[in-house]
Parts: sequence; C-alpha cells; structure tokens
Amino acid sequence: MTFATVLLFWTVSSEAWTSVGWQIGQDEAAQHFALSGVWVIFGAVLMAIGVARDVGSLRWAALALFAVTAIKIFGADPPLSDPDYAPLINPHAGPLLAITVLLYTAGAWYARKKDADDPERTVGTALVVAATGLLLWVASSEAWLFLGWRTTAGVAGQHMALSIVWLIFGATMLIMGLQRRQAALRWLGLVTFGLTAGKVFIVDPDLTASTYQLLANHHAFPLLVIAAMLFLAPHWYRRDLEHVGEGEEMVATAMPFLASVLLWWVLTSEAWHFVDWGLGAEGDAQQYALSAVWTAYGAVLVAIGLIRRNASLRWIGMALLAITIVKVFSLDLRELDIVYKILALLGLGLVLIAVGFGYQRLVRDQAEQGRTED
Repeated sequence: MTFATVLLFWTVSSEAWTSVGWQIGQDEAAQHFALSGVWVIFGAVLMAIGVARDVGSLRWAALALFAVTAIKIFGADPPLSDPDYAPLINPHAGPLLAITVLLYTAGAWYARKKDADDPERTVGTALVVAATGLLLWVASSEAWLFLGWRTTAGVAGQHMALSIVWLIFGATMLIMGLQRRQAALRWLGLVTFGLTAGKVFIVDPDLTASTYQLLANHHAFPLLVIAAMLFLAPHWYRRDLEHVGEGEEMVATAMPFLASVLLWWVLTSEAWHFVDWGLGAEGDAQQYALSAVWTAYGAVLVAIGLIRRNASLRWIGMALLAITIVKVFSLDLRELDIVYKILALLGLGLVLIAVGFGYQRLVRDQAEQGRTED
C-alpha cells in the first residue's frame, strides 16, 4: 500500500511537470504552480482518507506533504514577476491559501477528536498556529505586490496596505483571544500592534507633500487605529480579569498611556504637515498650530479624566499642558508674530481656567461624597 501510494505520487507529479512544460508550453513558474497544486490535492486526499478511516500514518503523511509544498514554494519556486502576476491565483499565493484552509480544517478536527494521542493534540494546536502564520504571510505579500504592480499607489501605498493588513490581523487575534480566553492570541495581537508601530516609525518612507492626505496617510492612519485599540482594550480586559495574568494586567494598565502618547504624536505630526502642505503656511503658523493642538489635546484628556474619574488621564493631560506652557513662554512669546502670541496666550489661559473650574468641581464632589459616607 505504501509503495503504491509513493508510486502514484511520483507519477502524477511527473505528469503534471512534463505536461505543463512540454504539451501546454508554459514556463517554469507554471510548472511549479502545477506541481504545488498536485501535491496539495494529493495531501488533501491522504488527509481525508486518514480522517475517514482513522489512519494516523496517512494523516502524518498529508501534513508532511503540506510542509514540503510550503518549503518548495518559499525555497525553490521562482520569484513572482509583474507580467504574469494574478492576485491570489499565482504560484505562491494559491497553494499557500489552500494549505492554510486545509491546516485550519485539520486543526479543528484534531481539537474535536476525543481519542487523539498527545502528539496529535500538540500537532492540532501547531497546525492552527502555522495556518495563521501562512495566512498573514499571504495577505501581506499579496497586498504589497498588488498595490505595487496593479495600481499607482507607490511605495507609500504599499506600506499603508501592509500596515492595514497587520492591524486587521492584530485586532482579530486580540478580540479572539479575549472571547476565547486565550492569552497567546491576545499577546500575538498586541505584538502585532507593536510591530506595526515600529514599522511606521522606522521602516516606512517619510511623508511627502505630493502624497500627503490629512489623517489618511501611511503614518497617521495606522497609528490612529493602534491608539483606538489600546484605548478600548483595557475595557475588554476588565470584563474578564479573573482570566488575565499579572503581566497582561500590567500591560493593560499601561495601554491608555501608550495610546495617549501615540495620539499626541499623530496630532503633532498632522498639525505640522497640514499647516505647511495643506494650508501653505509655515514657520510661525506651524509653531502656533503645535501649541494649539497640544493645548486642546491636554484639555480633552483632563476633561475625560474628570468625567470618568480617571486620575491617569488627568495627570497625562496636566503634563501635556505643562509642556505647552513651557513651550509658549520659552519659544512662542520670543519667536512668533504678535498675533500668534496673543492667540497662544488666550487659548492657553482659557483652557487653564476651565481646568481649574473642573478640578474645583471634582474636589467639591469628593468632599460631598465623603460627608455622605460619614
């Protein structure tokens, strides 16, 4: 039986390679595509028979064949080229997507199999992890190549698409981890957010006036999404604290601070570039825009902290207002035109007065609450 299976495998592989190359007259890429397709189909048949007849050796053979196919694609197949590229239906993405679906299916079957031995149970978890990694790779690769070869988005658009793919993946992992109470998925989601932010700050090309769009550019948009997820995640964590480890709880506590810093960076960068590239002003106008944005953002953080009784947000907002005060008195009053000086002082003064009234109300409410409890 084993010899017959190997012989059949060799025959269909050889026929696929020679018929595509000699009779159909396709190039080497098409031959590799056909070979990968034959191997994936052959592995799927082995897996189906192994599951139906409960033959472990056939299931292991199918998994080994899937692994060999993936290795062939990454290590032996020729690189994709622009003229022959077809989204998702190409010698790389097509077989890898098929393997991904089969691995997810096999992983689900292993998870439901009651009499599976320990090695197979371990393999079931590994299959899901491997399938998830393959899916992320295919989505990233296809987004990059499609925008590069089939659109005029340019490198900036490619990086934007790559960041969006990673953000969708990270958000999916985080939400699934919270729903299924699996710490590994939650950590995977958070790490993906971190990698995306690192890519934006370190790898992505600088913004340019020709490609700049307010908030919808390859720097601001991904960071805004990450900030939103970091603001929301602690609320999700608090719903299920008994299943959250100490390390995760500490990270969840730090998330609002990290989100606030990211949002501050985005607002600062966008204010600076929009005044220059969007409004055609620079110099004094840009410096005033920074002071105005920092003042408004600090006031919003303090207001939210007062409304939600969140001391951390209040402290972050007050720290930003303090930095703004230092900037206004050390730089703006010395360098800016008189109109910008007046506007900066007026806006900052009004905000500080409003913050003072807000804190007075907070102290009064706390005092009344204390008397009520007594």
